[in-house]
Amino acid sequence: KKLDKRLYKHLAQNEVIPELHLTRWLRCVLSREYRIETCLLVWDFIFAGAYKQLNGQSKSDPLCNLDFVCVAMILSKK
Repeated sequence: KKLDKRLYKHLAQNEVIPELHLTRWLRCVLSREYRIETCLLVWDFIFAGAYKQLNGQSKSDPLCNLDFVCVAMILSKK
């Protein structure tokens, strides 16, 4: 937890927005980090939120699942 707080403080003090340090993952949709079989499962999870929103089943951000994936990536890489 100390590392998490220090990392957050450092990024906040240096005004690093999440989009900047997650760009590598997002640009390649995590294909550099996982095997393609795993990527397909992750992509299904990410795009499931968009599918629900397009079909009127959800009013939230279409890519809301992407936030969960990125947080999990940060926690797994620390």
